[in-house]
Formats: sequence, C-alpha cells, structure tokens
Amino acid sequence: MVDFLDVFTMIPVFAITIHILRRMPGGITWKPLLMYGLLTVNGLVIALAFHIGVASLAVLTQELENTIWIYRDLMTLGRFPSDIYDSTLRAVLTFIVPVAVIVSFPAKAYLGMLSWTWVGQALLMACVTLVLSLKFWKFATRRYTSVSS
Repeated sequence: MVDFLDVFTMIPVFAITIHILRRMPGGITWKPLLMYGLLTVNGLVIALAFHIGVASLAVLTQELENTIWIYRDLMTLGRFPSDIYDSTLRAVLTFIVPVAVIVSFPAKAYLGMLSWTWVGQALLMACVTLVLSLKFWKFATRRYTSVSS
C-alpha cells in the first residue's frame, strides 16, 4: 500500500533541508549538490532493486509481509550514520544490504566526506543490485504457478 501521508511530509523535509543547506559554511554549491542528487538517485535505484527482489520472493512463496518488514527494519538502522556501528555491522549495511549506500552516502558526498572510489562503488552496487533483482524477477515469473488452482 502507498502511504499518501509521506507526500505531505516531504514538503517540510525539503524546506528544512534547504534551510540547513543554506546555513552550511560556504552555502549551497553546485558540485556537492550534484553529487548529493546523483547518490540520492543511486539510492532510489537500490531501493527499487530491493522492492523488485521482495516482489519476486512474493511471487515464488506467496508470502510478502515478513520480508518487507525485515527490509523496513534494516532501513530503520539507516536513520543513524553508518560510522556509529562496529565494522562488521557497517560492512553488512554497506555491502550485503546496502542501507548505508542508500541513506548515508548522499549526505557524506554533500559534506565532502566520500571519496570518488566510494562513489564509483556505490554506482556499481546500484547497477549490480538492479540487474540481479531483474534476473530474480524473470526467474520468479518463469516458476510462477497460479495460487487459485
């Protein structure tokens, strides 16, 4: 289900974000803003890939509820900077379930705390996760049998 209240909460989030960015030393500059935008879109691609993967799993198992809750709980960990977690959990949140790439990388890029190597790896992760999720979707739809018969 789509929660339309999220649309209304985006307005104050954008307003607060612009207000904070204006107060940053040096103000709003184009290079960090473009990096922020690029990595935000990159994060959306990874989130899309996760949702395609969850939908594929639902096609195979006819069970969706628990899988999406696990995803939502992992995304809750993204509310905090990935640097506060120990190295093992940070690696899981960066490479296994790239919540840190979705949530933390855009902000780190804007603040100049992300190297070009990490930016390249984030873009590669988005491509790989999207390709894998689409392959999984094709696999799931080939194995689909009607639930009504």
